[in-house]
Amino acid sequence: ALAFKFFEDDDFFEKYEKSVDVFLNIKKSSIHERMSMVGDLLSNKKDEKENLRNSIRILEVWQGIMRDWIFIEFSHFNLVQHEIFLEKVEEAKKKYSLAEILNLPSFFQEALANLHANVSPKLVLENLVLKI
Repeated sequence: ALAFKFFEDDDFFEKYEKSVDVFLNIKKSSIHERMSMVGDLLSNKKDEKENLRNSIRILEVWQGIMRDWIFIEFSHFNLVQHEIFLEKVEEAKKKYSLAEILNLPSFFQEALANLHANVSPKLVLENLVLKI
């Protein structure tokens, strides 16, 4: 279904790819660069509902990559979701220990809880990229 969406909507693929690239580059980025990347991911519109939807989509993409890292760690390459970005995903994974990867889900759960508690989507993502 995701491949079909990519085929149908070039803009969707570009946003998806940007989300992937941001997540894969968090670890090697400075705090200032991380904040800037979050700002680039979210629209500059004041539409909080749109920013909330975008933030949830971004978290879903990032969680998918985190899941892929676990599959890669245990050589289950046939289960990797982001096969199109496999080389980049594998390269970024090298910057994290298995313990760090296994700690990430708690950060994502906290971020989702904050989004559902009406905390600013930008603030939630900024907080998350600081913890990763």
